[in-house]
Amino acid sequence: MLGRAFGLVVFAMILVANAKVLKVGTQVNYEPFAYVGVNFKLMGFEPDLLEEISKKAGFEYEFVTMEYDELIPALVNNKIDIIASSMSITSQRMDKVNFTNPYYNSSTAYVKLKSRDDIGTKDDLAGKNIGVMEGREQEILASKIPNAKVKPVKNGYSGIMLLESGSVDVLMLDEAVGDHYARKSVNKEVFLVEEYVSLGFAFAVSKDGDPELINSLNMALDELMLDGTYDELLKKYNLIKGKI
Repeated sequence: MLGRAFGLVVFAMILVANAKVLKVGTQVNYEPFAYVGVNFKLMGFEPDLLEEISKKAGFEYEFVTMEYDELIPALVNNKIDIIASSMSITSQRMDKVNFTNPYYNSSTAYVKLKSRDDIGTKDDLAGKNIGVMEGREQEILASKIPNAKVKPVKNGYSGIMLLESGSVDVLMLDEAVGDHYARKSVNKEVFLVEEYVSLGFAFAVSKDGDPELINSLNMALDELMLDGTYDELLKKYNLIKGKI
């Protein structure tokens, strides 16, 4: 514990000396992980988690909102310092960025309108129009459905609009996001949940950046998991199912 605390203090001193404000890239409209709330404030599990991490690690930060497929290019080109956007650890992404320890486990939810009695299993999706979030794991899963017409969208809200209009038959989302939209709606439901190969959601940092950054993020995350703060945030956003 003393070693962890010392590491956090050293990193905080480095940031203060350099007057560094870290830029954190995130995608909004992906409730309950990140969304714009009252007075245009960025809210959700990840903004709250990062706020607690920043208190432990002693750094200042500001959010930079962008589309999901823009996040890794922005990090690689040093336009942001951290990605905090429900990003799964995959081997392909690990070739481009470094990941912290994971903070959430996710599966895929298949969402449909309750009126669609013709859809009840994955086999029923052959030849259907499938909405997915561009750049996320569900895009790969959907491409494996026979004759499916995959329609990438930029965010969860856009996907829900396509589902409502009938432009897509099914929407594939991370399970917590699908559950969230289904709970808020009287005419939509999750009819299938499927696991995908991933090591969980994590923060991403540049391979060429300060090596102490990832260490400080991991140490602060460890402390939050030990002191109960992590569990409190999971419960706040109905995310306990994905606890690490």
